[in-house]
Amino acid sequence: MSWAPPPLARLLSRTEQLLSRFDETLGDAGLAYDDLRSAVTLDALLVARQHAEAVVVLARAQLLSSAIGVLRMQYEAVLRGAWLMFAATEKEVAILSAPLTPGTLQASKNLGTSVELLTAIELSSGAPPPLKLALREFRESSKDVLNSHSHAGLHPLRRHDGHFEREMATTLVASNGLTYLTAMSIVHAGGVPERQGDVNVLFTSYSDCMNRRR
Repeated sequence: MSWAPPPLARLLSRTEQLLSRFDETLGDAGLAYDDLRSAVTLDALLVARQHAEAVVVLARAQLLSSAIGVLRMQYEAVLRGAWLMFAATEKEVAILSAPLTPGTLQASKNLGTSVELLTAIELSSGAPPPLKLALREFRESSKDVLNSHSHAGLHPLRRHDGHFEREMATTLVASNGLTYLTAMSIVHAGGVPERQGDVNVLFTSYSDCMNRRR
């Protein structure tokens, strides 16, 4: 029997609770970002956390295409955080921590595409295999839909097919999965891997809002 997300209204409410608990759980985690790589990684992961909040706001406003566009941004922020943590060189980390100038902006544009960042993470011996798998699976399963909604392709232009609620629920579930990756990456970058258990307990209690592997 295939898994289906809960009704949209319940999923929205549960997701809002999850994000609030996320902040409570990590707010007192004793994280220590005392080096440049960890600090820049945290910045990227906090951007991902903001995008998770935005997906919920857009879902409540019934703005499906906008929510899916932000979902793509959320994925790329998580991807950037993982790349900074496990694959970026010291020079690349320095580029993304430098003051914003025309020169540093141009340098940041040369750091690689999302595909190149993902490949670098997959080649890193330090990146956890489950993180590599999750990032790859998300890309392979979602890239066509994300691109279509981001560029006003076929998916957002066929709004009359009656699939709105299921697509919005699927978007929220995908966003919650990225939020889990964000939380696990934050405790790793913060030097408190023992707090991974707290993160797992939190997300297990919201398993109805998460995608279930076959």
